[in-house]
Amino acid sequence: MKADCALFSRLYIGCQTREGDLDEFFQHENQSFPPSLSLNGLLHFGANSDLLQCLEKLAAAVDAVDISSAAYIIDGAAVVQMLKPGSARTFSEYAETVFGPFVQAHLSQVKRLDVVWDRYDSNSLKATARGHRGTGVRRHVTASTPIPKNWQAFLSVSMNKTELFQYLSDFLSHMSAEDGKQIFVTNGEAVLSVPDNLYHHGLSPCSHEEADTPLILHAYHAALNGFRSIVIKSVDTDVAVLAIASYSKIGCGELWLAFGTGQHFRYIPVHKIVEVLGTERCAALPAFHAITGCDTTSSFVGRGKKSAWKTWHSFPEATTAFSELSAVPSEVSEKCLCLLERFVILLYDRSSSSVSVNMVRKQLFSRKNRSLDNIPPTRLRDALLQHVKRASYQAGHVWGQSFIADPYLPSPSDWGWELVDSLWKPVWMTLPQAAQCCPELVRCGCKSGCTTRHCKCVRACLHCTSLCACDGECDGDDGNESVL
Repeated sequence: MKADCALFSRLYIGCQTREGDLDEFFQHENQSFPPSLSLNGLLHFGANSDLLQCLEKLAAAVDAVDISSAAYIIDGAAVVQMLKPGSARTFSEYAETVFGPFVQAHLSQVKRLDVVWDRYDSNSLKATARGHRGTGVRRHVTASTPIPKNWQAFLSVSMNKTELFQYLSDFLSHMSAEDGKQIFVTNGEAVLSVPDNLYHHGLSPCSHEEADTPLILHAYHAALNGFRSIVIKSVDTDVAVLAIASYSKIGCGELWLAFGTGQHFRYIPVHKIVEVLGTERCAALPAFHAITGCDTTSSFVGRGKKSAWKTWHSFPEATTAFSELSAVPSEVSEKCLCLLERFVILLYDRSSSSVSVNMVRKQLFSRKNRSLDNIPPTRLRDALLQHVKRASYQAGHVWGQSFIADPYLPSPSDWGWELVDSLWKPVWMTLPQAAQCCPELVRCGCKSGCTTRHCKCVRACLHCTSLCACDGECDGDDGNESVL
């Protein structure tokens, strides 16, 4: 990466072209991937929890809530991550002495309890994010299988989790429940229940991969079946975003997030946040989250969620674009892209009046000494558009169909992804990088009077440009070509 940056600087500083070509130069990335969006060719992940902090400021969390008549919907994978095996020696003991008592304790406080699991498809877009979390050893899960010593390493293997979740689902489906209590638990694409004759319509078969969206689907199912108070237990910012965006459609009275663990556990009042944020911005929130970085989209390097949140506040027009991308779009419209381009410009330079991200790239690099990973990505059918497509796929097509058990998802290849060796990889850009399309750039250090051979531009028989110290406005002879 350093070598690529050095090459870019040499091309930029010493190039034999002029202002028009200079503008074209900044339509291209300097590497085979945009340094503002990618870490050595991989997705760049930021701190998603920063967005939750922004949202929680809108409504105060509380320590306790009356959930006696509520439906309590649990992100099963998050709970398994939290519940260490302790003294349990086998998976049977883990289910009977750790996981089972946890579920029973919560069921005793509510009328309905749902446990929703992730699924792990082989061609998942989240393969990059999962690889980022580490690797472990494959261990088949049976009742008598010894618990692995390293629980986190065990849970880093997708097949381990798939078998564990199936085992725990079967265990819960045979659990006894008091009269009037209900248990729903996902098992692959199916849903099991206690009692086993409960109404499942609308819940299965469920083809959603991540638990994020089925959590919302189960909340909706609970509301349709008369529950006015619903609690979703998770530690994932994505779930918080979807809960806020979906609250109005879920149709319950109170929607709470039972968020965090230990001393950081609190109940976040989703209904209160929605009241303050407003219906329109809530509906636009998924695309804002995806554009600024989630598990399948990059965050902007050096531009976190808090900065993006402030930018949205100062540029509310972006809400229209975010809303469009959150609503299962068939394409990214030109109007939407223009609004997002302006949003990204303001994200990098709050004082800019420009509407061209490529022009801002040139200005930030040449006049404000920004590093290469601190200028925005290119727009023209290139890096920024590909990023917006990936965000739109996640926000509009994946998250936007949370209320459909078996949604139709278009091919990611139409939305900023390509299939390479059976794995989905981001399409970072479609235009060639700068080194392949631009001649070298020359700039002089003259303050004025570029009329002698001391001026690099004069020696190269070229006109000065805005790259030069004179800003291309020197009082030298415009006919530099004759000065040799």
